[in-house]
Amino acid sequence: MHRFAEFALRSALEVVDRRRSAGRLRHVFSQSVVDTTRALAAAAAAAPPQAPAVLGRVRCQPGPSSAEIFATYARGGRTHAVAGRIDARRTREGAAWQLTVLQLL
Repeated sequence: MHRFAEFALRSALEVVDRRRSAGRLRHVFSQSVVDTTRALAAAAAAAPPQAPAVLGRVRCQPGPSSAEIFATYARGGRTHAVAGRIDARRTREGAAWQLTVLQLL
């Protein structure tokens, strides 16, 4: 779970920084997170260029079939927060995690 949380948050920041496509992460992100990251990336494209985001320490608060995740990330000498939720879902191959909520602060 913790590895997936790190991967999902790092991927989300890469989408916002326009270093990765949100569409390629549909198996990892829910549709609402895909839409959110695309909107944030579009807003970032209209703003002056910024340094890429660097993910810091990720923490998880596990529940029975989901986990609340939160972390810090640095951008241009400033530290910010990111939070989200991952939910377990059934797939043909078995159980898998999916990032269902994302909030950049």
